[in-house]
Amino acid sequence: MLEEEKRAPTRREFSAKVSVLGLAAALFPALLSTPAHAAKPKKDGRFPAGVTGFTTTNTLDPALLDDIGYHFINWGLRNNLVEVDYKGEAIPELAESWEATSDAPWNNSHFHHARFDKLLKEARAERDQKKRAEMYFECQQIVRDEADGSKASERW
Repeated sequence: MLEEEKRAPTRREFSAKVSVLGLAAALFPALLSTPAHAAKPKKDGRFPAGVTGFTTTNTLDPALLDDIGYHFINWGLRNNLVEVDYKGEAIPELAESWEATSDAPWNNSHFHHARFDKLLKEARAERDQKKRAEMYFECQQIVRDEADGSKASERW
């Protein structure tokens, strides 16, 4: 009899015990006395958030942000001129439109380059991604070579 107690259970015995366990697990939620309900949002309620890294000397001035936590708070409090959509492209948020050409109404840098403007316009319309990337790269080279600080500072 002692040897019978030490033997491993048969498949049938094992299946029966596991079935009882599964049934008990399935019925357990029904045995709870009260159902759980999600809290309903309250008007003018509070949303506590635990965030580390803040000090009493921090500021919400966007020009003086030096902590990533305050960047997140600022993104929640303020809007941006543009947002980035799921394709990685800039879409308007506060700005209704924008132009990066030298004949745009707002050209703070006073950069004027006919080839750049033509190439930028063509690149925006180009469907072939490889060609478009090459065109944008050429635009970057033009800006690098032609819009250095010495030339821009002469115009001020």
